Amino acid sequence: MVARGWISSSVTMLTFGCSAFCAVALAQPRPQPKNVTRVPPPPVLPAVVGANETMKIVPPFGYFDEPVAVDSGRIAYVVSDSSTKSEIHVVHVGCVACVEQHAEIVADISAFTLHPIGLRLVGNRAFVIGEADDGNQIAALVELGPMPPAVAPVNPPATAAAASATAAAPATAAAPATAPAPAGTTAAPATTTTATAPTKPTPTPAATKPAPKAPKGKAPGTVVYKLGPATHITVIMRDKQTRVAVHKATPTETGSKHTVDLVAIETGRKVGGGKAFELEGAQNKKLEFKVNHWMEGFTKVGGIK
Repeated sequence: MVARGWISSSVTMLTFGCSAFCAVALAQPRPQPKNVTRVPPPPVLPAVVGANETMKIVPPFGYFDEPVAVDSGRIAYVVSDSSTKSEIHVVHVGCVACVEQHAEIVADISAFTLHPIGLRLVGNRAFVIGEADDGNQIAALVELGPMPPAVAPVNPPATAAAASATAAAPATAAAPATAPAPAGTTAAPATTTTATAPTKPTPTPAATKPAPKAPKGKAPGTVVYKLGPATHITVIMRDKQTRVAVHKATPTETGSKHTVDLVAIETGRKVGGGKAFELEGAQNKKLEFKVNHWMEGFTKVGGIK
């Protein structure tokens, strides 16, 4: 009886000892493998040198969407709320007062797309590329109308000439001294005459005028023409002309068929195209050609032959 109890107690002690030893062993740090290249922390980039803030724009609602377009004197951007509204805003580059006083073009494109992914200014119109719910792309040329003229700030800073004119005191001129009276006469009391130079009346600041409205015509956002749906729609340059490449990929029994049409961006008319390019997987058996990549809006293809 005594032997059994001692053995039982000994076994229990050994078990507890093993548990304690295992816990200590697991708590020890793992040995680091040798020849490990550590990734250095990202470098701290210096501040941009020679760049000055020209203007700052805050969206009137929602957020700035992806596409932005600029030309010689205008900047166009898209403001969306991702669910119900999408607008194109066009404003003069560098005109802070235009943003503050809303002297800009606003074109509502919500009826056409709520997810614009491309934007190009075309005179008084804008070419917009959007993404449909099924992943295909659509495009449209929409009216913008004439650009309203730039406006001046409400309270322009005083110039140096105006500041110096304000600080200058009015000029005074003294009359010549009176000649001495002859002997035996009573001298008249001397008088001094001052003349003040004429000053111009301070002009009253004119009241701030609202930004002029664009002439009547088609409302901004009116669709001129539409393209798509297509697999890809891309603005490209072809023969020194701005064109739109409309690429459609259609599945076949053994692969896919690809067609591309070239469209004039100003009118939406087809100006070029080619034969269908069929692939089995990534190969065209007739040309013994394996596709590696596409270029210029899917109008060119590179690969191995």
